[in-house]
Amino acid sequence: MSEHFKKIMLPLHVLGCLVIPFFTTEYVVHFLLGWVAMSGFGIAVGMHRYFCHNSFKTYKPVHYILGWLACLGSQGSPIFWNAGHVHHHTESDNDKDVHSPKHGYWNAYWGWIITLDPRKVPMRYSRRLIADPYQKWLHLNYYKVVWCSVLLFSILNILVSGDLYATLYGMILPMMWSTHQEPITNIFGHGFGYRNFDNVKDNSTNNRLLGLLTFGQCLHNNHHARPNAYYYGTNYTEVDPGGALAWLIKK
Repeated sequence: MSEHFKKIMLPLHVLGCLVIPFFTTEYVVHFLLGWVAMSGFGIAVGMHRYFCHNSFKTYKPVHYILGWLACLGSQGSPIFWNAGHVHHHTESDNDKDVHSPKHGYWNAYWGWIITLDPRKVPMRYSRRLIADPYQKWLHLNYYKVVWCSVLLFSILNILVSGDLYATLYGMILPMMWSTHQEPITNIFGHGFGYRNFDNVKDNSTNNRLLGLLTFGQCLHNNHHARPNAYYYGTNYTEVDPGGALAWLIKK
């Protein structure tokens, strides 16, 4: 069982299952803000389009914030995520693609990360990020960054409002959901939906509805055809919320 599953994914789901029964409409705003921050800015924009594909340029303070939010997205450090994702593009849907549905839907969803040996992640794909001292620090202190952030927000919430609800519903639940965003893309973005670009040599597909729920990640055939584009929609029917967020912060 991988360290990431034991130290991040499993405890998030234990905490999430404890608080979900008490979720009320009062906390929807907390959840939505956390969802946009972590799944949107953190993963779909920061981790994927900015750090991994270098799809746009932004300002230095935003660079630092995106790195922190990317870690709170709970899918690994940007260095780790970038290495695995570039490898995915290089070997998409062949025998070396560790999270392709070709190896089974459970494996594509969570199985690959539960059993992943980080020593087998091709870190050569992350040389650009490794050269960034901030990214190297996030990578070496990833678990501390995640849980110290939760602890800090918990303390602030207690001091300001006297409870932990904003942390539980504004951080824990969005972080838990974020661990499902890319697995959903792994499955439904590779075989379920339609294709605009048949010249892409893999099984990538688009799904408009899931594209909305994953900040554009499930417009996956479009992304594989144009990996360095920051907006994945190709027409007005393909809405890409992640691309819109990227537009807000790019230079």
